[in-house]
Amino acid sequence: HPPPHHTPPPTLPTFADYGGQVVFDALHVLFLTSYGVYICCFNLQDLALPGPDREEGLYFLMTWLNSIAIHTMDSGGAPIVFVGSRKDQVSDPVVHGEISALLDETFSSHIMWPFVEYDERGHTGKGRLWFSTKPPRGI
Repeated sequence: HPPPHHTPPPTLPTFADYGGQVVFDALHVLFLTSYGVYICCFNLQDLALPGPDREEGLYFLMTWLNSIAIHTMDSGGAPIVFVGSRKDQVSDPVVHGEISALLDETFSSHIMWPFVEYDERGHTGKGRLWFSTKPPRGI
């Protein structure tokens, strides 16, 4: 037993950025566990309008949901956060709601959907299905 005044060292998170590169797919088995929190990023501009960019963006999100499911569901799943980038380019709250509805329509039947966290600050009744980022000033 540690001495009574011993303070354990802080737990530090580990971040792994796969960057959507296929070359890292084989490593998922080593790093994707139910102990993680998975941040799935997408470009808001890609999902804002129908077309090939939207289809590709949804495809990549589905690929990540599938991979997270394969590697975490045996242990009960893991939390997932969707993050939409380029909010400075897609700033209309109506479009944000449309993107949230698109994500819900596309993925609501996926086994991992109950693990997707909501942004409670959303303007719809249950919150947005994604968080947003924009580049800091000067970049």
